[in-house]
Amino acid sequence: MLSVVGALPTAAQGGLEPPNPVRIVVPGYPEEARPTRQMGEVAVEVDIDPAGHVTRARILTGPAPLRVVAELAASQWRFEPPGPTTARSARIVFAFLFRTETWDPLPLAGAVGPLLRVEVFIDLEELDPVLRGLLQRGATRRARTQRAASIPCDSLTYEPSGAAGSGHVSIAAVRGVVRDSQDIVMPGACVGLFSAVTRQLVAAVKADDKGEFAVSRVPAGEYRLAVWYPDFGPLYAPVTVEPRASRGMLDVLLVPASATTPGSVTVK
Repeated sequence: MLSVVGALPTAAQGGLEPPNPVRIVVPGYPEEARPTRQMGEVAVEVDIDPAGHVTRARILTGPAPLRVVAELAASQWRFEPPGPTTARSARIVFAFLFRTETWDPLPLAGAVGPLLRVEVFIDLEELDPVLRGLLQRGATRRARTQRAASIPCDSLTYEPSGAAGSGHVSIAAVRGVVRDSQDIVMPGACVGLFSAVTRQLVAAVKADDKGEFAVSRVPAGEYRLAVWYPDFGPLYAPVTVEPRASRGMLDVLLVPASATTPGSVTVK
């Protein structure tokens, strides 16, 4: 269902301190918004009487399906009785968002300062499986992109013993994409190209934010491709670089280190 996860204070209005809420009402997610899975922010302006009650709530902006529940919730807020230096109005923003990972809501009891922005999260269990999968994939990709810069690729070695292997492929140019079995790309994956004869490292690159990599100016010959990502692989595969071979891309599939089936490298 819905839960409050945090709030932010508003700025002072014309030198006045923003009012401090003592009762916060969180809107429910309306039935009319479910067919379209409507998300977004609804801003509500409220007027406050000397006792701290809301005398008027007015929608400023926000998606139409979410407006009624936001206005109703804002009208039920209570504030500390405003003093001479406190504003008699406030803007409350309800942010309706889909929750994409497990976390504990921030407690509101005893919070210090005005809480005039409330994030209302809808659990993934409320969504259909297809949309839930898309949101989870997006969250995984964002997390991998943020992690990419911290992945070390400066000590790649060719140690295929005990590692997942792959069949031989021929390609005109060493370029491709690294992904997992759910087809989620792996930014920052380490890709090394080794000589098949000397096992010496010829080139090492990192996959970009799309999971893609390219090694330029590779002479024709026999090589060994090594691909590594934290908690995955490593994967090793023999690669022949031949100008007359396919000009497609290498499709590198990595599997978790604990997986019983190997990863693979194919040409697409």
